[in-house]
Amino acid sequence: LATGGLQVHARSAELHAAKAAIELGRGEVEAARATYARALKLCPDASALWIGAAALEAADGNTGKARSLLESARIRTPGDPALWLEAVRVERRANNAQAASAMMAKAVQQCPTAGVLWAEAIAMEPRQSQKAKSSDAIKRCDNDPHVILAVSRLFWRDRKLDKARVWCNRAAALDPKLGDAWANYLAFELEHGSVEQQADVLARAVEAGPKHGECWKKLADEPANHSTPVADLVKRCAAAMKLS
Repeated sequence: LATGGLQVHARSAELHAAKAAIELGRGEVEAARATYARALKLCPDASALWIGAAALEAADGNTGKARSLLESARIRTPGDPALWLEAVRVERRANNAQAASAMMAKAVQQCPTAGVLWAEAIAMEPRQSQKAKSSDAIKRCDNDPHVILAVSRLFWRDRKLDKARVWCNRAAALDPKLGDAWANYLAFELEHGSVEQQADVLARAVEAGPKHGECWKKLADEPANHSTPVADLVKRCAAAMKLS
């Protein structure tokens, strides 16, 4: 289907990404690599394609190639937080903590109000310094749902349950379409809330109709989940977001 669509819409980044995903799902790494190479020539400003190509290389053990792809992408679009986030994660997955920290410092300098970066920065910190980092994040982007979600999880971890509930709710209210915020909220209530509180969060999530979020998109984009009810997706995403 993706191949046929590309014959008509050759510059569709979404169709190229779908084709590569299908190929990777079949274990056809070289075919997916070739798909990304063609796609990047036709859609050089599509960050998702650069990220997908870099993720393929990193997963295949080619960390240097992944770095190179993401550097090329950032030269084209230096202000895209998603490219910086993936560059940080390439280093984290390669267990290069120092390089990841250095990359994150550059990232928040380039994109100082990007909540997705600050949320990752909080997660990267040792436990004893996460509170200080979260304060920095709130100063930079105090109404960003990703930051608010990250802080809610700190309160949850520290068993400051009333504060955690308030911040879970705030994250979902700031961006009702952010599936991860609802999933995080439900995961919290499943651990610490009443049956009524759990049902209320789930009902509000379904009414909001989430559309995006890292965990959410990963689940929702799976072909097997294309007809899955929203309530079931929220529950599955919540299971993935339980505190470890």
